[in-house]
This record gives sequence, structure tokens and C-alpha cells, in this order.
Amino acid sequence: MLGSECHSAARGSRGKWVQALFIGVCSIVLGVTAAPTRAEMPSCSENALIVFDASGSMGILEGRERRIDAARRAIADVLPSIAASRPTGLVTYSGGAASTCSDIALRVPPMRGNAARILSEIDKLNPGGPTPMTHAVSVAAAELKRLGGPGIVVLVTDGSESCMQSACSLAQAIGADGSGIRVYTIGFRLTATVAASKDLVCLAEATGGTHATADTVEELRAELRAALACPRLASVARW
Repeated sequence: MLGSECHSAARGSRGKWVQALFIGVCSIVLGVTAAPTRAEMPSCSENALIVFDASGSMGILEGRERRIDAARRAIADVLPSIAASRPTGLVTYSGGAASTCSDIALRVPPMRGNAARILSEIDKLNPGGPTPMTHAVSVAAAELKRLGGPGIVVLVTDGSESCMQSACSLAQAIGADGSGIRVYTIGFRLTATVAASKDLVCLAEATGGTHATADTVEELRAELRAALACPRLASVARW
């Protein structure tokens, strides 16, 4: 409506310089009107927890690099820019002194600017043990609920549940509890058997997240960015 009124007024004005003035003023007004307010801008305040797999299969040597080292490289490339804006933390399973289904730890609580601490904790892990990923995701979800508000869990794993827990049941409980927690699963270099498992798909779909697979470091970087990065503000007018 405002645009058509501006153009009508410009056409009705006498003299080219008056028309040009009308068009210039209208362009400024329309630009300000179209720009979102600060309150409408996408926020990056949701807490995030990376759940990192350090089970025995992550120690498999592929070429000249272990699978866990490839995953470390991908996370090291993307995390500093992400953690500078989004409160991010770390939960790990296996890879510690006890190679059991209870080897799960909240190593770093979500906060901004702690990429170095997260990467340091990941570097300490020595692959070994089972894949208690369902319990690890439940630990992450419980921490996000304790902090209040919605949040995201990003599971990076090369395997499926191996500790007699139901990933689908957990996902359904999280999806139904009203917490707003979403689980994003990234299957890294999955075997055909693991890829056929419903665990990773259940965790994502039942909670409103997404499931993706990655076979290369480049693909893992891209999926981590897609799950963790703050909303793009490229289309928002600069202030």
C-alpha cells in the first residue's frame, strides 16, 4: 500500500527533480519499514551440547588417520566460531579409564567462548569401550532441562546403541515432555549395518531434530555447522 501511494505521488508531481525526490524519500521509508526490529531477529541463545562418541570403533585406522582424529579435526574447524556466539558444551561416552556402559560424562557445561576447553577434553579421549549413546543423550537432555528453556543436542557417532537401551523410547519421551529439546544426529562413516539401525533416525525425528550422515571430514564439518550454527542474519538490515 505504501509503495503504490509513493509511486502515485511521484507521478503526480511536477518536474523531474520533484519526482526524483519523492522516489528517494519513499525508498528510504520502505527500507526502514521492511527491516525487522531487533526483537524479531533470530536469537542464538539456545544452549547446545555436543555428545561425542569415543567408543572402540572410533579408533579404527582409515588411511593414515583414526576415525576419532578425523572427527576431532572437523569439530576443531567449526567450533571456535560457533561457540563464540552459542552457549555450547560437551558430553562424552566411552574413551575414559572405565570401558563400560556407565562411562558417560558431562565434561563441559554450555557457555559461550569455551571452544578451547571442549577441544581439550575431546583430545584427552582414548577410543575404547561400548556405545551407550542413549544414556549419553539422556544426560545431555537432563542438563539442558536443568538450565531451562529449549536447547539442542548434537550427537556425533559412528555406531548404534550397544548398551541395551531404547533410543526410540527416549526420543519419544523427550519429544512429549514439552521441554523443546531437539536432538540432531550425525552418523560419521557408518557401516551398512549401523546405517540400517533406527536409533539415530528415532532420536532425531521424534524430537524435531534431523538425522544426517557424513563420510568425509568436509561433510562432517558441513553437518556440524548446519546443526549448531546461529541463524543467518545476512538478509537483516544493518544497524
